[in-house]
Amino acid sequence: MQLGFTIKWRGTNRPTNFVEKILGSQKIHTLRADKKNRWKPGNTIQFATGTRTIYYNQFHSGTCKATQAVALMLVEGMLLIEVDRRILADSERLAFIKNDGFDSEQAFNEWFIPLISENGGVYNCKLIHWTDFKY
Repeated sequence: MQLGFTIKWRGTNRPTNFVEKILGSQKIHTLRADKKNRWKPGNTIQFATGTRTIYYNQFHSGTCKATQAVALMLVEGMLLIEVDRRILADSERLAFIKNDGFDSEQAFNEWFIPLISENGGVYNCKLIHWTDFKY
């Protein structure tokens, strides 16, 4: 299955560096809405940029090792991360942010707070793992 990644932040020329972080094993998972529940362990992953465009580029391949249910929510101005119905502690939350390829908590918030807002205050999604690491 294709797993598409943007190379620039929405509406900017600022690079995401996701490709380099995936290839360098710094980004070890990703979040997706997966409303049709398509992502499952054992699925083949085609990591790509430019999906559904003439700029399509598959830059890596792998296998989905595991998935976990995630809910992102704002509580009293703080973005909380719930994985498999467990709120991550601060140290785990910071590791999650780093493992998802973001350089800071601020960058993670900048990326996901709009999605939380668009989804009524909670963004329910799936964490797709391509390594053996889990929370």
